[in-house]
Amino acid sequence: MAKLKEDLKILIVDDSMETVNIMRLFLKNKGLKNVLHCEDGDVALSILEREKTDNNPVQLLLLDLNMPKLPGGEVLKNIRENFEFDNLIVIVVSSENLEDTVKTVAKQRIDGYILKPITADKLFHKIVECVKKVRRLP
Repeated sequence: MAKLKEDLKILIVDDSMETVNIMRLFLKNKGLKNVLHCEDGDVALSILEREKTDNNPVQLLLLDLNMPKLPGGEVLKNIRENFEFDNLIVIVVSSENLEDTVKTVAKQRIDGYILKPITADKLFHKIVECVKKVRRLP
């Protein structure tokens, strides 16, 4: 199993604090401590923009689809329309398993999809798989 760099900057976007806390714990236990989080899509876009402007961009986004205000699908659309986020790894973490929904978000160039409920192994393996694919890790 590949080892991820501890400084991999991750943003968790999910309106369930329980889910956020579980993912943060899973990531912390795997040595990943550079983790931000927010509960809605508008804030996520602001964080992504702020971190990019500060020259310390988010490298991996764990994105829920079903959120109030700005849903994950809209966040994804905004991200993929902005070439400055072309290198952002996006993993959708959702309870949506309808084939049409999965196909729709897949067309928006996601790097991975995890169906809730998540486990530490499932989350970490998907992150490693996506980072290896995008960053060409050994």
